[in-house]
Amino acid sequence: MLLGIIGGIVGTVVVLAASLALSFRGGAKVAPSRLRTLQDQATETVGPTGAFVFFLGAGVFVITVLAIPFGEAIALLDGPVDHSVYRWVERHQTDGWYDALLAIGQIGDMYQIWSFGLIAGALLTFLAPAGRRWVPVTVMLTMIVVEHFQQMGMSRIVDRGHPPNTTGTFPSGGCARLICITGMALFLLFAYVKVSKRVRAICWALLATLAYVEGFTRLYVSKHWLTDIPAGWLYGVVLLVTVAFAVRPLLAPAVAATGPVGDERAIKSNVLT
Repeated sequence: MLLGIIGGIVGTVVVLAASLALSFRGGAKVAPSRLRTLQDQATETVGPTGAFVFFLGAGVFVITVLAIPFGEAIALLDGPVDHSVYRWVERHQTDGWYDALLAIGQIGDMYQIWSFGLIAGALLTFLAPAGRRWVPVTVMLTMIVVEHFQQMGMSRIVDRGHPPNTTGTFPSGGCARLICITGMALFLLFAYVKVSKRVRAICWALLATLAYVEGFTRLYVSKHWLTDIPAGWLYGVVLLVTVAFAVRPLLAPAVAATGPVGDERAIKSNVLT
């Protein structure tokens, strides 16, 4: 009971407050200026779609190369950390909290979050400029496919095993899916609709809070080892940033086609802020 109260309720409130504070203080550009310049040059050379494919492929390759040794290093914590925490959590589980958190944790399940991503992409087509209405669904579908197969590949290569009563693998797919798919839907929404920084900050803070809730539920119901969860958070964020940067060429020309030149420059400079 105490674990559910502290980790579930108190933890959620703390994460929400911290996320709001960090989001309101945010605003720095994620992508270095040299990388943005390189992308702009690539867009002029191979076109927006070519630049998107190139930077997406390069980003996915880098993530894979770095994630595999990271996963092997994390696997060294199986005994001293993961198994110890697993046994401690099992001793403190209660039926009421278990059933509630098991239901809540479904927000990151595969088919639920895939359905959300595709529906969001379909709805965003109505906000996309004419001539670029294919972008939202394509990007959301790309995110779903890349996350699924990359996460599945990493789990098989690292092959660190899973808790005795579940099949959760490294990294946590539920945490990663929730962050990168929901985050991409928010990113595209903010690219097409002008909203205040306060609204954007609140939305990103809510996403961070949902990611925490998802991670805590998967730990409480023993779906994952402890270290799978922050690894899933990290992977989801990195993949979201990677795809968000790669898609910039497909967003700026679309805005420029229906708005003044200044709008195009604004998208190119602020799309990752």
